Amino acid sequence: MTLVSGAPLEWCARQAYRELLAWVESEYEIPRRKAALLLAMVARCGIAQISNDELTASCTLPRAVLAAYARS
Repeated sequence: MTLVSGAPLEWCARQAYRELLAWVESEYEIPRRKAALLLAMVARCGIAQISNDELTASCTLPRAVLAAYARS
């Protein structure tokens, strides 16, 4: 899961996705295009809060999806 706070909200959502993508890519050694396709299919991005100036977006990915990519 990644959380990003800032403004505008669209930037927060994109950055949360980018950070999760970078983590999946480096931690599981999955090529960037393949990791991006995987996240496009199973990641959930959402709005965590909008009640103050620091807007927050999140992006999550079930770890079970990554089991097939775990290093031996």
